[in-house]
Amino acid sequence: MMHINLKLIEQHMRLGRYYDKNVAYFYDAPWKEEYLRDLEKAESAYAAGLYYWREAQLWAEKANQGKFYFLHLTDIQAWEDERERIGDGSLNYEKTIKRELERVRKVKEDFLAMDENTY
Repeated sequence: MMHINLKLIEQHMRLGRYYDKNVAYFYDAPWKEEYLRDLEKAESAYAAGLYYWREAQLWAEKANQGKFYFLHLTDIQAWEDERERIGDGSLNYEKTIKRELERVRKVKEDFLAMDENTY
């Protein structure tokens, strides 16, 4: 379940990037409304990723119990590595998602500030 949630995060990040507009340029003003709708979709996809991150953390914590230490998943070693990286904090999608959400909010503010006098 932890691995599935991590894959769902990756898919939501990919979907968000599809609709994301990294920077609001002055020449984008005529299509402002379309970009704002796309940014809403990107923001929604990124926010959904936060839910799956919390779920992945929960399942990683469950899998970190001592009764599972005898299991050695040789064919899927990456899953154990993911669990360990979540536990020590080196894998942290929350930080990445929050950074993307903040950037999307800034781009939306830039678009909303555009009018006929600013481009």
